Amino acid sequence: MDCQEAKTGLSPYLDGELPRDDAAGIASHLTGCDECRRWVEEWCLVGTLIRTQLASRDTPPVDVLPKVMAAIANLLSTRPPQRVALHRRLMWRRLRRVWPGTR
Repeated sequence: MDCQEAKTGLSPYLDGELPRDDAAGIASHLTGCDECRRWVEEWCLVGTLIRTQLASRDTPPVDVLPKVMAAIANLLSTRPPQRVALHRRLMWRRLRRVWPGTR
């Protein structure tokens, strides 16, 4: 499995939605790929941050979304330009899973 295939499946992998064989393929890829492993760590941090901020609230605070958007933009600024669109799409997919009200 290459990085492109792994990154496409990272969000469902983290959510436990992949079939066992696909999840095993991504797990195997992550053991040998520092870049993809960093992506998993970043996604987990974003998810944890959002869950922590929203855990005690019935509705998300008004200022959370701009802070999350800024954090995502900051992460994307470190990516090669040709990969930014893919990473932005994957980050938004992950964000929508953690915070369903996100557009």
